[in-house]
Amino acid sequence: MAKQIKIFLLFLSIIYVGEILPQAYDGTPCQNASNPTLLQQITNNKLPDMYIGDSVQQRNRDNYNGYDRYHTKNWASSILMPKTPLPKVPKEMDFDNEIQFVNRVNLSCLYSPYSLMDKDVSTAWSEGVEGDGIGEVVLAYVDVRRPIKIWTGFGKSAALFIANNRPKEIRVHVLESGYYSVGQSNFVLGQFRKLGVHSVILLDLNGYQKLEIPTYKLKGAPSPNKDSKERLYHSVIAIEILSVYKGDKYSDTLITEVLNE
Repeated sequence: MAKQIKIFLLFLSIIYVGEILPQAYDGTPCQNASNPTLLQQITNNKLPDMYIGDSVQQRNRDNYNGYDRYHTKNWASSILMPKTPLPKVPKEMDFDNEIQFVNRVNLSCLYSPYSLMDKDVSTAWSEGVEGDGIGEVVLAYVDVRRPIKIWTGFGKSAALFIANNRPKEIRVHVLESGYYSVGQSNFVLGQFRKLGVHSVILLDLNGYQKLEIPTYKLKGAPSPNKDSKERLYHSVIAIEILSVYKGDKYSDTLITEVLNE
């Protein structure tokens, strides 16, 4: 009888913890050389499973308080690191200090690919290599069945737009995901196949412009729900920088936003 009571109490504690406490935050800071072989992975059709936060899929960052920003840190070949030193955090994370760890990670990911998919024109992705970033590449989650718009440069202000580089000629790789899975605050795309490649000359415009590539039909991926016959349609584009409009002050090349029209 005592053994049965212990098992029952253990069962209740599992339910209680499952309801009250979410999965512990496991974000790690972004790094400058986030995914240096990304272009090679795309070219050789060997792009691995890619994680992306729910707020990007829903284009609603306010619901997630930045908890999922770090998921897209390997969606670019490089990321500019902020000049502000990362704040120190306690040795161990708990429920009360968790937000300190989140804020630290988010500061490191300030210029990560998340920032070109967050519907916030005051943020941007920036490459993080020396020089103008020629050959650097970044992924954007969009629906290629529909028209796409892009805001190049740093759209936070007119002064920052002129001060920094803006992409001029880009190569756009169009990819469909053949696999889809769901996590707690993220989802996973995988089994990518390349649909097309396009060279595009962009306007030097501080605002949205149409990304001049054709729309595509998608085959879709099976639902993670084995009882469902629904096909799920997910796609990304990879933007490779070929040339830039030079900034007056800095050599960093930025993209503010990539969205469907």
